Amino acid sequence: MRNGIWRLREEFSNDWHSISSELGKAIVFDNQNALSQIISKHFSKAETADFLNGAIAAYDDGEGVIFRSPAVWALMGNNKHGMELILKATNNPNARLNPDDADNTATLLIHAVMLAKFDMVELLLKSGANPNEEFFNTAEDGKRANHGDALSWAVRNGLTKTTDLLLDYGAIPSRESAISAIKSSGGLNPYLVKIIQLRPELLLDEIDGVTLLHMAVLENSLPAIKWLIDQGCNVNAKAVDGTTPTDWAENKEEITEFFSGVGGVSGVLHGSHPTASHAIPVKSEITNIIERLELLEDKFGIGISGLYASCESRPHVSPPDHVVRINFDVNSAAGGELERSLKINASTYNTAGQLLSTEKVYVTQENFIGFESKEMIFFVDQTPTKIRLFPAAYD
Repeated sequence: MRNGIWRLREEFSNDWHSISSELGKAIVFDNQNALSQIISKHFSKAETADFLNGAIAAYDDGEGVIFRSPAVWALMGNNKHGMELILKATNNPNARLNPDDADNTATLLIHAVMLAKFDMVELLLKSGANPNEEFFNTAEDGKRANHGDALSWAVRNGLTKTTDLLLDYGAIPSRESAISAIKSSGGLNPYLVKIIQLRPELLLDEIDGVTLLHMAVLENSLPAIKWLIDQGCNVNAKAVDGTTPTDWAENKEEITEFFSGVGGVSGVLHGSHPTASHAIPVKSEITNIIERLELLEDKFGIGISGLYASCESRPHVSPPDHVVRINFDVNSAAGGELERSLKINASTYNTAGQLLSTEKVYVTQENFIGFESKEMIFFVDQTPTKIRLFPAAYD
């Protein structure tokens, strides 16, 4: 059964938009009486009660436009009263931002952690939210990128208070949260120690032969490397391509010297395996980005700031590929509402100028509140050297 905006249109063909707007306003202005009345009036009938199973969360209209409805407005605004009303009415603290595409969207709890809304995290946990839910992104080619669980996001973003709270509520440390602890600190992250203490079997965990020790080498974290080996990580564990942590330490003199002193050896056999330099994931910044800012500001009334793009090779997947991420903030040039909805397209190109892939994100007039953070993710089979970013009208 479809729980999204299309269901809302089907059930309330004449006033679905006004109902959605009323819900949003009741949350934004913390009007508890109005929210209770709207829920009672429109969602109490048997044929509409199942809307509440999604905690009235965010929905996709089927064309890529995301509608932020009450639960998300409450979360973003740190509106505790509004969220309490929604949870009381729906009894669904584990709602996904889009119930029609649950695997590809975060839970309210994960979204609260990502936005560093501690009060909302605490409220959702107290209301019974499962701290061990995960979500993935699935590309058009079917590849899944694990974006982790709430604990992974908390550790990754250095949210110590939130991390402790999640652990108190039964969050189970995972490989992803251990990697987040390795990435988030130049030294030995105390949460890496705590995670391994709670789940020592992660020391032997691997994906395609890649262990936590490999990942510590990738992050150039010698304190984590030393500690992991002391705890029992195999210094010569081999990835599927035969590379050991010593191979991953190529061109990292201090780490290479340390490995030689603890029995670390190369697993690469000359002539029968790829060289270590081709086997090691490499993350780099993409600086050649062409922006059509004059169109954005003059024609569409928005500006882009905080633009950053990176590319990470993935030699350990089959076939090898590259993950491109573009992050930026969208601001209203006039400091207020948008005159119209628009989409922002981004295309990647190789050194020969050939188009590799194109992605798009939407900025909708109805839901824009003067500022939005956007992320675009590409999976390409060649290393991109240029990105073109440009806007287009969307009606």
